[in-house]
Amino acid sequence: MTNIYFSTQDLVQTRFAFSALWETVASYRILHKPALAPLHLPWIRETQAALEDLDMRLLDALILHSKGAYPDFLTPPPTTPIPNLRSELEHLVQVDPRIVQQDIDNVISYSDSQDPVIDEWLEQLAPFQKHPQRALEELAETLWTYWQRTLEPHWPRIQALLEADIMYRAKAFALYGPSKVFRDLHVNVGYSDQRMELKEYCHLGDVDLTGRGMLLIPSVFMSRSVMLDPPWQETMQYGARGTFGLWCPEPVPTSDALNKLLGETRAKLLKHLVTPATTAHMAALFRVSPSAISQHLSWLRDAGLVTTQRNGKHVYYKISSAAEQILTAYNELDGVLARAV
Repeated sequence: MTNIYFSTQDLVQTRFAFSALWETVASYRILHKPALAPLHLPWIRETQAALEDLDMRLLDALILHSKGAYPDFLTPPPTTPIPNLRSELEHLVQVDPRIVQQDIDNVISYSDSQDPVIDEWLEQLAPFQKHPQRALEELAETLWTYWQRTLEPHWPRIQALLEADIMYRAKAFALYGPSKVFRDLHVNVGYSDQRMELKEYCHLGDVDLTGRGMLLIPSVFMSRSVMLDPPWQETMQYGARGTFGLWCPEPVPTSDALNKLLGETRAKLLKHLVTPATTAHMAALFRVSPSAISQHLSWLRDAGLVTTQRNGKHVYYKISSAAEQILTAYNELDGVLARAV
């Protein structure tokens, strides 16, 4: 078990952000290892066809072939709460070449010398050791192309989900303190007496934060990963609430008790809005007209059970705190707040 010790200053400095780059990298891993997260299968089937004509060997080498975690330089912590991929790729290209070379050396040190493709893999990684700046520029172009083909069409919904998760946890942090938030990040994360316990990272050793706090990044494609090595800020990526609803092809079932309270359509609509969604998305999911869905949403909004959130030109509906209390009281959230694993 690894312990991370928080001073009072660390707790004050702990912040949330989401990252299009981190999601892009994590999604590539899930795309090639669907058994890790079967809830993403609809997206995986769609995406595989979109990449058939692209050369992805560079991402294969960095993300899929390493025996340990992928190199840290691939996912520098975001410097703003709501970055866009373009700005993150610019940050990636500016990573110190010495850090790139060291990270590649660390990845290679975990490799299996008996692996039959080891020579080919080392050849693919060589540019990051010999010409790191040029290799980073090529990497950024590859990631941008991959993003455009796979995630950009879905990003408004993903971003709305990640923003809703941050708002929920930021409010919980303010009302109930760090213990409530940290213990809810993952089943193998504990917290007590200003000490976070990571139960599956025994090899990392104990960590004292240096007054910068910890950066917490919600994700739809990753349930948990940590970055604790210098020079990066200590960062944890965790599974976002409501990921189950991103690709859900049918309305989620609800209990008779909740149906009697709200009506079956409104009950299912409310339960599904754990994952923020637009009127058009909900109309397609329920196979009814947008005007019919709007009537139900207006009723739920007037009752204080849903709120709205604008993301660019899209307006997303999501459950309110009162709705979450109702769903909890009726045991409707069990299994609904599913996350990638």
